[in-house]
Amino acid sequence: MSSTAPSPSDVPEVHGTTPASSRARQVLVSIALLLGSTLFALLLVECGARILLYGSLSTPQFRDHKLLQIAHPKRGWQIMPNGEAFHQTLDYAITTRTNSRGMNDDEVSYEKPPGTFRIVLLGDSFMFAREVTRQQALPYLLEQALAAQQVEVINLGTPGYGTIQQYFYLQEEGLKYAPDLVLVSMFLFNDLRDNAYDLNARIWAPEYRLTWGRPYAKWNAESGALEFSFPDPERNAQGIAEQVVKVTDTDHAGNPLAFSAMAMLVQTAANKSMARLRPPKHAPEDVYQPYLADPSLDPAPAALEESWQITGKVLGAMRDMSEAAGAAFAVFAIPTQLQTDPAYQEMITATYPGLELDLDRPDRRLAQIGAALEFPVILFADRFREAAQAGEGPFHFQIEDVHFNAAGHAFATKILAQELVDAGLVPPASGAD
Repeated sequence: MSSTAPSPSDVPEVHGTTPASSRARQVLVSIALLLGSTLFALLLVECGARILLYGSLSTPQFRDHKLLQIAHPKRGWQIMPNGEAFHQTLDYAITTRTNSRGMNDDEVSYEKPPGTFRIVLLGDSFMFAREVTRQQALPYLLEQALAAQQVEVINLGTPGYGTIQQYFYLQEEGLKYAPDLVLVSMFLFNDLRDNAYDLNARIWAPEYRLTWGRPYAKWNAESGALEFSFPDPERNAQGIAEQVVKVTDTDHAGNPLAFSAMAMLVQTAANKSMARLRPPKHAPEDVYQPYLADPSLDPAPAALEESWQITGKVLGAMRDMSEAAGAAFAVFAIPTQLQTDPAYQEMITATYPGLELDLDRPDRRLAQIGAALEFPVILFADRFREAAQAGEGPFHFQIEDVHFNAAGHAFATKILAQELVDAGLVPPASGAD
């Protein structure tokens, strides 16, 4: 049998590749395409997260509003006049600008315009409201809601202030505006702690500046007068100066994931989940002390009772000061997320099984103080709960922050404006019978 040698054209060309190397190259190309498409998808998600959280594609710059604090000899600190600070969390990105008197408000004269009904509003960070725009916050919205009554609202809300600091702010500054109504916003979750050194020290420790760097009060039964103690001015000024240097960033400072909104969201969610597995930093009985359903579980009942007594005495002194200046006086209580948000309540129950809370206990005590001292107390919690059960809200930020969001400010304003009208604390609308 004869054979014929193959011609050169019958021999396949060899270019230095084999079937194995070709497959390897295809695998590498597929991996590169997969990685590229994954990175592109992650980039799109990151852009979406930034727009959703911050309203822009800019890189997060987590800043702290404490940069606006300056020392004050009596109140411990005040807000810097003509200050500006950018504050960013996973819930919002806001630039706060203060007026020439350190208020998160427009410029306003001490002299009251003719025909104007002035409300001087005191409170803490809920009223300073650096988490939302000025036009979304309760002080501005309240003025708009009562525009027909020619109401002007002067916002003296200051982050971190307790009732004692608000007393001195009213005395030193608030009465200069010739108010017709002095309105005090209270956030009882921490106001009671802010008014009592022993309660503050249990949570924040004695060496924490917001423990020792604020005024406190004692009631002298013999003289029938409040006796105040003030922070050491030199130590306080130094502490605030060190804070400005150190607290350029929030708790996210040094976090390698802080450049990514998406990564921070994942990390925050993981931290919240892990919180249920880790021992709490503070005993829940300390954190939720005013809300304990069983007072026998209170770890510091004498300190809490003393704080309530001092809080009542200071509110009474603020009422007397207001009325002496020709102004009416009223108090309203800001509801906590714990009181109003079912999802948050479920999280607390899961985190601290067996912890029984009476969510309206502090509100009832505040109402009793108001009744005894004859000033109105406006409570919001039940109406916030009803709205949440009806599917409205959320009214507080949901990721990191616990303050009112824009919806919370709007809903609280709606309640407050109507309560002020119904109680006769503001004049009737122009032209009304």
